[in-house]
Formats: sequence, structure tokens, C-alpha cells
Amino acid sequence: MPEAKHFAPFYFSAIVSFVFLNLYLHCGVTFRPMEWITKYLLLNSSSWHNIHHSDTNTNFGEVSFIWDKICGTTREKALEKKEQQKMAMRNS
Repeated sequence: MPEAKHFAPFYFSAIVSFVFLNLYLHCGVTFRPMEWITKYLLLNSSSWHNIHHSDTNTNFGEVSFIWDKICGTTREKALEKKEQQKMAMRNS
């Protein structure tokens, strides 16, 4: 397949990029420039993913935070829901 030679550089670049992103997500340290770049590219940042490891019921996205926003599984939504439950308990 002659077309494959054009696909291979993209594929291998994507795999290498994913490996480095995964290492950054799991390093437990945040770097301000990387946090900005990943947010701009709609990718998870280390700080976002660290929340998932500290609270396993939120921030599920491995690569992107988009599905967490769509499905309402962000930490902010979870805290909001918990606060609403507390208010409901106080009012009953």
C-alpha cells in the first residue's frame, strides 16, 4: 500500500504523543505551561487527572475532559450535587 507511508508518521507521532501525555497526567506534578497547552487543546491536564485519582467518582477522562463536561462527571458537578443533597436534608 503506497498510501501507508503517509499514514505512518502521523500514527507514530500520535502514539508517542499519547505516551508522553499519559506520563504527564500521572506524574503528580503540574507545570503551568503544560496546563495551559492541554486545556487549549481540549486535553486533560495533570491537575485535572489528579482529581480523578483522589476522587474516583469524578474526572474519568483519560485524554480529554469533554465527556466529563457533557456527562456531568466533573468534580464541580459532584460537589454541587452533594451540596444540594445537604440542603434537601436540612429542609426536610
